[in-house]
Amino acid sequence: LTAVRTVRVLRPLRAITRVRGMKVLVTTMIESMPMLIDVALLCAFTFFIWGIVAVQLFAGALRNRCAGPDFTFAYTTQAAGDGRFLLSNVTYIISDEQSTDLCSGPLASDTSWYELPDGSNQSLPGPGGGGFVCPADQYCA
Repeated sequence: LTAVRTVRVLRPLRAITRVRGMKVLVTTMIESMPMLIDVALLCAFTFFIWGIVAVQLFAGALRNRCAGPDFTFAYTTQAAGDGRFLLSNVTYIISDEQSTDLCSGPLASDTSWYELPDGSNQSLPGPGGGGFVCPADQYCA
C-alpha cells in the first residue's frame, strides 16, 4: 500500500505534458544541464585555488589567543647573571573573556622568563607580531 502512495509523488509530472509552457521550461532546463555542470566545475576550481592561497597566507596565524602566565609548575634551570635565574616550564592560562581574541604577539614561545632575587618574575618578550597585540601581562599562546 505504501508503494502505491509513493507513486502519487509523480502526479505533478502529468502537468508537464498537459501545460505547453511547462513542457518547454522543463525541456530547456534539461538541455542546459551540461552547460551548468561546466560552470559548477569552474566555480569549484576557483574556490579550490582561493582555498590554497588562503591556507598559504594565513598558515597558523589564526590559532593564537591571549593568555596569562602560570608559574605553578615552573622551575629554575640556570643562572642568568645579576642574581636572576632562567625559568622553564612556564604554562599559560587563557581566560574566558580572552578566548575569542586572536593575537599575533608577543608570542609566548619567544618569551624568556627570569626569577629575580626578590622572588618576583620578569619577562623578556620576543618580537611582537603585526596584528593584534595582547594587553599588558598577557602573551600570545
